[in-house]
Amino acid sequence: MNQEILYRYLKGDTTPQEDLQVAEWLEADPVANQKELDIVRFVFEGMELYGNDARAGALRTRGIVIPWRKVWIFAMRAAAVLLLVFAGGYVAHQRTYEAISDRLTAVHVPNGQRIEITLPDGSRVWLNSGARIEYPVVFKKNLRSVKLSGEALFDVRHDAECPFEVETFATKINVLGTKFNVIADETYGRFSAALLQGRIKVTNLLDPRRQEIVMKPDDIVNLSNGRLFVE
Repeated sequence: MNQEILYRYLKGDTTPQEDLQVAEWLEADPVANQKELDIVRFVFEGMELYGNDARAGALRTRGIVIPWRKVWIFAMRAAAVLLLVFAGGYVAHQRTYEAISDRLTAVHVPNGQRIEITLPDGSRVWLNSGARIEYPVVFKKNLRSVKLSGEALFDVRHDAECPFEVETFATKINVLGTKFNVIADETYGRFSAALLQGRIKVTNLLDPRRQEIVMKPDDIVNLSNGRLFVE
C-alpha cells in the first residue's frame, strides 16, 4: 500500500475511492496489513508530537553533544507505544474498518439518464432518471444497508451472514433473495416494489404497527393511504 495514501488517510484527507482502497487492503491480510498501518500511525503521531524537536536536532552542528537522556526517553516512549499498538492491533483494525464503513457516498442520476453502479459487495444497481442512492464506501461486516430515493433495480449478491437492506422514505426492505425493482417517491407519497427473483420482506415505516409483507416472485407491493397492498 502506498504510504502517502496511508498518511493522508490518517489525516482524514483521502477520497472515498482511497478509503475503499484502504479497506480492501486491510481485508486482504488483516493481521500483517493492520500492523503496517499501526507502524505508519505511530510514525505519523510521533512526527506530530516530536516533529519540531526532530527537525531542530537535524539542523544542529556536528560539534554539539547529543542529548542522550532525551533520546533514551523518546526511545522508551516509542517502545511503549509500539507495545500498545501491537497488543491492540485487532481492536485498532476493527475501529479502522468501522470508521471507514461510517463514511458514506451518494450517487444522483440526472434527469433523462440512467446509471448502473456496482456496490462495495459486488451487488449491482440500475438507477433510473432522478434516482439517488446513498451507501457506505465499505459495508459493515454484519449489515449491508443503502438508502434509496427514486426508482432502481437491484441485483443483490447473496451473503447469508451479512443481510442486505434498502431503506426508503416509507419502508425498509430486507433482501431475502436477489433481484427486485423499487420506486420510492417521497414528494408524491408513492412507493412500489416488484420482486423478480428470490424473496424480500417489506416493512412499512409509516405504520406504527410496523406492517410487514414477505414477497414472492411476481408479487408487486404498492403503498396506498399509508398501507401496503400486494398485487
